[in-house]
Amino acid sequence: MIEKNNDFAMKHREDVIDTLKLRARERRVLYGLLIILLITVIYETGGSIFSSLVGGEIPVAALGERKTVSIKPEILKRVQKALAPLNQEYPQYSVRLDNEASALAVAIEAASTPETSEKAVTLARTAVNSIFDFVSHPVIMPGTNVDALSRELNQAAKLLQIKLVKKNEFPGVVFKKAAPVVEGVGQRNLFEFN
Repeated sequence: MIEKNNDFAMKHREDVIDTLKLRARERRVLYGLLIILLITVIYETGGSIFSSLVGGEIPVAALGERKTVSIKPEILKRVQKALAPLNQEYPQYSVRLDNEASALAVAIEAASTPETSEKAVTLARTAVNSIFDFVSHPVIMPGTNVDALSRELNQAAKLLQIKLVKKNEFPGVVFKKAAPVVEGVGQRNLFEFN
């Protein structure tokens, strides 16, 4: 016959609470480790999962290859639209503004076809620089039309990866102390021919 021995260890309330806290802490650590494992698996295989969901490979440029700069004709059309009101505002420069508009139109036409995208970028760079030279000239007073055009030029320059530099700035005037008059030089008559 089997004897039943009912000698159970007596547990105090503090021991039970400590055991439950330890199990809860272990459960939190387990959940944290499972989340880290899930994030690691997604990071390692996420590209293939995402490409299978999207249905195609995403082209990634390899090291050493440089993406060619291209410009959309819509951006150049916005510059052309902002350039148009300046013809009425500055009629004395209408010939230059017409030349700038025609150069911009050639760049827009070249940008509309993918075969001439590199040529369009060079044409657009020269046109944007030339128009910015006109807009940034000290004689041209800033106004709403000029400010709108300069904003469009800055956006186009950012896409064309060029830096617009002001070339025509007046140098600062430096005043010096007047030199003392030298004695014994004689008098000069401004109305007498020498």
